[in-house]
Amino acid sequence: MPMNWPDTLPQQMNKDGYQDAFADNRMATPPDMGPALVRTRFTSMPRRVVGTMLMTKTQLNQLRAFWKYTTLEGKLPFYFPDPMFGTGWRRNWYPNNTYAGAVVGEGTDPGTPPNHWTGLGTQNGIFKQLIEKGVEGYQYVDIRFSGTGTGNGIAEVVFCASTDIPSASGEEWTHSAYVRMIAGSKTNITNILLIMYNVPTTIAHSTNILDDIGTGSLTSQRYQHTWTPEASGMSGIWGRIRVTAKVGIFSDITLRIAGVQLEKYNKATGLMYTPNTYNPLTRFAAGGRPPMPVFVGGNSYAVTLDLEIFEV
Repeated sequence: MPMNWPDTLPQQMNKDGYQDAFADNRMATPPDMGPALVRTRFTSMPRRVVGTMLMTKTQLNQLRAFWKYTTLEGKLPFYFPDPMFGTGWRRNWYPNNTYAGAVVGEGTDPGTPPNHWTGLGTQNGIFKQLIEKGVEGYQYVDIRFSGTGTGNGIAEVVFCASTDIPSASGEEWTHSAYVRMIAGSKTNITNILLIMYNVPTTIAHSTNILDDIGTGSLTSQRYQHTWTPEASGMSGIWGRIRVTAKVGIFSDITLRIAGVQLEKYNKATGLMYTPNTYNPLTRFAAGGRPPMPVFVGGNSYAVTLDLEIFEV
């Protein structure tokens, strides 16, 4: 049975220099007259992927061992996280950005949030209830925020656990989501924030979408913000949406939320549904060169990989 690409090595390729060629499994036979006859050449033809990964010296040594002993110097296949899981070099790091696992609540039942999401129920006097799920261009959930604010009036829905997404200080991240108002009013709401937090120091970066959000189509209302957190000991990053209500005054607003996305890039790219954990059978390219590390300074190496990915 093929081994897995080691968890201790990078799980995605860098954007710069990434190449992902379509598999060409055609054989053309020229007849005496007319256009060529095209048929399938083989039952399985891999696609070629070339790119680089940044590694530490320790990771480079792990790759050397994987190459030499696990794959017998590149001869045996392994399961590899398809570069950005079939979407090129990109990746949506949220483990679930659909309504998978969501259950609509009725009466005093807040419902069940999508898998990996948290935050339904009462917070600072605001009752957060999942009242609908469906499709409006994208899969969505409707969250109603209603009640008389107490404390600081903050009510949040969290899109992943703090341990879900590893991150390091100095990495650039972009958080995005489709959000529209479908019921209630912005009256007595002081802000609606998309927020990123770092772990474990919980420094935050946010964008206030209150003024822009409206009742127009969901697909026309995508909001984003980009952040490069600098924090000693940082080990992760996570995101959420926050509604802040005026204290002591009743407020009621329902938000349709879809396509939450967190990606390691300087802007939001096209929506990627998750979970995106496709791990196809892969090998080091039979006609390619072995991994090629280049020292880039400090404790960093840029390693070029030439792979063949077999679609199943």
